[in-house]
Amino acid sequence: MTTNGGEGEITITIKQLDGATFSIQIIPTAQVRQLKEAVQRARDISPERQRLIYRAQELKNDENTLTDYGVVDQCTLHMVIRPLANVPPNNNANPDVVVSIAQKKKRSKRRHPWFFFVHIFVERNNVEGQDQIEHVNVAPTDINVLQIAKLSRFVRIFAILDFLILLLFGLTLSLLFFVMAVLALAGYYGAKTLKRSYLVAYIICLILEIVARAAFIYLDRYNIVSVVLLALMILIDMFVLRCVIQLFRAIAHLQPHQQEQIMVFNRIGLL
Repeated sequence: MTTNGGEGEITITIKQLDGATFSIQIIPTAQVRQLKEAVQRARDISPERQRLIYRAQELKNDENTLTDYGVVDQCTLHMVIRPLANVPPNNNANPDVVVSIAQKKKRSKRRHPWFFFVHIFVERNNVEGQDQIEHVNVAPTDINVLQIAKLSRFVRIFAILDFLILLLFGLTLSLLFFVMAVLALAGYYGAKTLKRSYLVAYIICLILEIVARAAFIYLDRYNIVSVVLLALMILIDMFVLRCVIQLFRAIAHLQPHQQEQIMVFNRIGLL
């Protein structure tokens, strides 16, 4: 879909997470707010729900112009749509009732880590003057692709750091660390390409690291400074391990177009 063009206008392609694209024609000195309004006219998506990303930068300031963000003719912007609960208004509601909408991460019955459940919290004054809060599950939204992409980036960062550290240990201590370095590198590749089998290799690497550091704590248990540092490293490894497992499980729930979008994020550095 393309809006009517005019002299001096540029054509911008908007790509959504589901792979759908459409074009907007607008002057380059237009504000981000005006671009979002044009998107609303084209796709009926309110500006508040739009996150427009171009060259690893989100167009956050609505008062800035497209030129300020380097947007040029024939470029492609990625649009992430914020989830929104469509709650019909209650005309018979008590005027003392205050309704607020909040999003809260919860796991579904399948223990999926990246579903969002929208809750409606209703606050009213009871007879005794105390507040009562009721909440109702409205509906789960789709998998948050942007969150998984951020998780993928986090895992990649730690995997490459692990690779470099283990490579150094392999040169100075034992060849076993070379093997672990390869496993960490596999984790980086798995997070970048969303291949679960490579993430399993990194999970094994992290478990070996935790076991090795626990053994070092036992061997050097009389050195308080060493014990504290090793314990801190174990906590970090456990946190990273948890993130890798979350990513491993989330990938299984991704649709092909969602995987493709995350791959785009990973390839051109949107996050």
